[in-house]
Amino acid sequence: MRTIERNFKKIRKNNEQRSDYGCLVEAVSGKKYSRRRIYTYFIKLVDSDDYNIQETNQLVRYLHHVSKHAEECTFLNENALQTSQNNIDDRSIVREDLVNF
Repeated sequence: MRTIERNFKKIRKNNEQRSDYGCLVEAVSGKKYSRRRIYTYFIKLVDSDDYNIQETNQLVRYLHHVSKHAEECTFLNENALQTSQNNIDDRSIVREDLVNF
């Protein structure tokens, strides 16, 4: 099993315009990582100025869900990719979906 960081770096290299969070979503998708491991790498790989502590906790909860249930989140990943390519902040997509989560 590859580590989150190696997956993240590989995705980042192939998708330089994608946000750090978008790369992390793809890196953990379907890999069944624990919430603690995801949180550790979230802090390590995503710029700390991008999110406050409440947003971080919500996003980590969502990443844990994506890690466990990737097939349900395919639509969200496609939207995040499209948004990143359009140079729009994809945090708004995640926040809207977290409300329904």
